[in-house]
Amino acid sequence: HYAALCLNEPESGADLAQAVVWFREAAEQGDPEAQTICGTLLLEDRENVGNPAEAAFWFRKAAEQGYAAGQHNYGILVSDGVGVAGDPAEAAVWFGKAAEQGLAGGQYQYGLLFLEGRGVAANPAEAAVWFRKAAEQGHVEARRHYASACLDETVSEADFAEAAVWFRKLAEQGDPEARTLYGMLLPEAPGDAGNPVEAVGWVRKAAERGHPGAELLLGEIFERGRAVPADLNEAAKWYGKAAGHGNETAGEMLEDLNRRISR
Repeated sequence: HYAALCLNEPESGADLAQAVVWFREAAEQGDPEAQTICGTLLLEDRENVGNPAEAAFWFRKAAEQGYAAGQHNYGILVSDGVGVAGDPAEAAVWFGKAAEQGLAGGQYQYGLLFLEGRGVAANPAEAAVWFRKAAEQGHVEARRHYASACLDETVSEADFAEAAVWFRKLAEQGDPEARTLYGMLLPEAPGDAGNPVEAVGWVRKAAERGHPGAELLLGEIFERGRAVPADLNEAAKWYGKAAGHGNETAGEMLEDLNRRISR
């Protein structure tokens, strides 16, 4: 408890070095949580306490006791070669142990290894299994990877409805790219079929956040009058915004639209 107070002292300020001393003492007594916290503090690059090699030592101690967070953290260091020799195959072992215990971060990292074929044979379908497990616990990056996997026909037959479900979860968290993709997939979502007006609403949310792809798509929607009355001026506005954000296709479409308007 005193070690924790050292990190959250309202009057004197956080004392990272002192916290390391006390968490190290608890770690030496075999407490896996203290070992994990001590390792985390030793990765801090401030107050001259950084020591990646010792951090790896304590993470491994916790990992060997079956502590999921320690397994995950040690896997990260082994995967990246920080404080210990890099070894993707060993990282896969530790991520797998954390994943099997239900740690979302471990499930996500384990999925990445299967996706990239690092330390394990590449297996996109297995990656999708672990991404989904982490996604169901709210892991944002896992949700993004799983939603994308639902559209990847190299994994399985594309499942637009399932992808739409997960892109919506991301969209509701404010992800502009997910809002764009969800707007495109919305007609395939369960219970939402034939709801292009709502789809436009999600695309607009992303466009208003400055997402170039959404701005381009919204321009097309107004140009073609899809679920909204056709409005070439509004289309030109959104093409212009997308072009201003570096979207070359939007620039070309704006030029073509301006030529047609001026005739």
